[in-house]
Amino acid sequence: MKLIMMTKNLPLKTFTLLGLTFALAFSAVTQAQTLESGNDKNHLLELYTSEGCSSCPPADRLVSSLKDSDELWKKYVPVAFHVDYWDYLGWKDPFASAENSKQQRKKVKDGHARSVYTPAFFIGGKEWRGFFRKRKLSGDNIKTGNLKISVEGNSFQASYNPTQQSYAASKLHIAILGMDRTTKVPKGENAGRTLPHDFVSLQHLQLTANKASQWQQDIDLCRFEPPIAIAAWVDGKKAPAIQALGGKLSLDHC
Repeated sequence: MKLIMMTKNLPLKTFTLLGLTFALAFSAVTQAQTLESGNDKNHLLELYTSEGCSSCPPADRLVSSLKDSDELWKKYVPVAFHVDYWDYLGWKDPFASAENSKQQRKKVKDGHARSVYTPAFFIGGKEWRGFFRKRKLSGDNIKTGNLKISVEGNSFQASYNPTQQSYAASKLHIAILGMDRTTKVPKGENAGRTLPHDFVSLQHLQLTANKASQWQQDIDLCRFEPPIAIAAWVDGKKAPAIQALGGKLSLDHC
């Protein structure tokens, strides 16, 4: 009642501004989203692929099929990295980057893969060739630590608590993922085909770990076309991708 008595004589413009301020504040609160992995290891599923590679569409479809799986975000966190070393065949992949190609080559250098090729899968940072043998996805059943990310607007806050020191983090990765993308390919090995894509890495950040294993990062989400999602994972001091999480992201604040 006191609020009504205090505001009923205010000019309409003032009252409207007060209502707008309240609405904006309420909107900011409702946009906050928190994602948490739990201690059981969630497996980062990386695919190195290219629209210029005729062998890649079946691998892309396998990744996209996870959209309808109960294991999405709970057991597997998929990310498709498009490489640029197929671009010379006549079609420049719009999602490809030299950085993605460099990242794949580093896996070979670090001993996590035998060669550079597409399509190439990695589960928990380790090369997985089961795709070519039509095997089901698999991974370690261990408890590594809890990864947590809170997203409010364009602000990201992350923390990681390992179950033991051997699973301590050395680096945090954040990837913004494009969903429901399609490309009509006029040239190259896939000429004439319309290729669907999901979980495409549109931006990939790497943040060095600190003693508290806490991070804060701003990312301009408004520059991305919806729908989008996030994948985040931590590398251990002796092993890659020891914990991961993911989920859809809202662009309501844009």
